[in-house]
Amino acid sequence: LPLDPETGKVAGALEGESLKIMSKTEGDARSQDMAGFKAGRWSGNAQLWWTGKKAGSQLDLEIETGQSGSHMIELALTKARDYGTVQFSINGELLDLPIDCFLANGVESTGVLQLGPVELTAGRHVLSATITGKHPKAVGYMFGLDYVRPTRFVSTESQPLRIGMIGLDTSHVIAFTKLFNDSEAVGSLADMRIVAGYPGGTEMPASRDRVEGFT
Repeated sequence: LPLDPETGKVAGALEGESLKIMSKTEGDARSQDMAGFKAGRWSGNAQLWWTGKKAGSQLDLEIETGQSGSHMIELALTKARDYGTVQFSINGELLDLPIDCFLANGVESTGVLQLGPVELTAGRHVLSATITGKHPKAVGYMFGLDYVRPTRFVSTESQPLRIGMIGLDTSHVIAFTKLFNDSEAVGSLADMRIVAGYPGGTEMPASRDRVEGFT
């Protein structure tokens, strides 16, 4: 986990154990100290622990975002032998596939998970966790939420591939730059841009003395 060494927490995260519980169909939901489980690490050494009870159980939590737009929902869960399979939704919209939180031995974190993207307005939203079932070897339907962190999602589909050139001692430098950075380029070249260059690492005069002429 990307824990801040000073606070022991994920910066900017909504701690699971501090989230407002809007509703739950059954089971007990409360804060659990995770400091005693040495095989994993948890933000703030705590989690929201929900006993779940059965497939179909649902827990609704309130989260908040500061900006409107497309978001990824970053979170971390807990895995153990008595934990079930969970699926998330936000404001009723499903987020990806169910997540199996079964672990045969010990108690560990799932590490960082990314769900989405999903369109959110600035303000409060309902994040729902629904138990969809359990692994055949799991002995329970429990659920543990370490933290949630909504982050702005920026699509890379329309962004060009940024290229750097190494070795700037020939006329190819100018030719390639014009080719890749041509605003009328088509095909794969239209998705690439040369944005940086490194002169080169040789001290050979035949190479070194030519760099100035092409940069």
